[in-house]
Amino acid sequence: FRSDYFISWGKNNLKKTIPTCNFRVQKPIKREKKFLSIICRAERNRWEPVSRPIEIENDLQIVKKLIDFLPAPIKKNITIKLRSSHKNSLHFKKQKIIINNNIPFISLMKKTKIAFFNYDSTGFLENLNLDIPTIACWPDLFGHLHPKAIADYKRLVDAKIIFKSPFDAAKHISQNWNNIDEWWSSKKVKSTVIFFKSKYSKDSFNYNFAKKLSNIL
Repeated sequence: FRSDYFISWGKNNLKKTIPTCNFRVQKPIKREKKFLSIICRAERNRWEPVSRPIEIENDLQIVKKLIDFLPAPIKKNITIKLRSSHKNSLHFKKQKIIINNNIPFISLMKKTKIAFFNYDSTGFLENLNLDIPTIACWPDLFGHLHPKAIADYKRLVDAKIIFKSPFDAAKHISQNWNNIDEWWSSKKVKSTVIFFKSKYSKDSFNYNFAKKLSNIL
């Protein structure tokens, strides 16, 4: 089927795309600010001509290295959300990391001090809208991007929101663990998040999406 138009989460200049907002996030949430919550990527598209076991292991290596580089006091406050494709969780169990695969995403975020993603996800964008301190690192950092988006993602790197290595991400968490919100509210981070949301995940809290969608349709 061919679509007449597309609806986007942020602003754009494409003729067939109608800019709206991130309608998955309807209202802010209150957080207990307990955990470093790690959200892992599920198995990727099967139609791509790559080895799934190698791909999954590369994704998990990011998380394993991140945890290995963190000091013991922070390790005690980690909750990790794996996926059904992650058969082997022994590495995390040996380090006594809390594994909670069944907790709903928003429920986990309500307990989150800072979130870490090992992939570029809708959850990452949702957290920007929810104003939850969030960082990320994934293999081949810019390889999946449209060339026009690379400069925008480099701004996230410069603001230390996404990282080129798990070591750098762990170092950042360690340095800011006791003042995460202060870092997240800093002028540079705030302006970068606002810029990125405007293009890719516009806030929907004061946006009557149902009415706007009805008018579009």
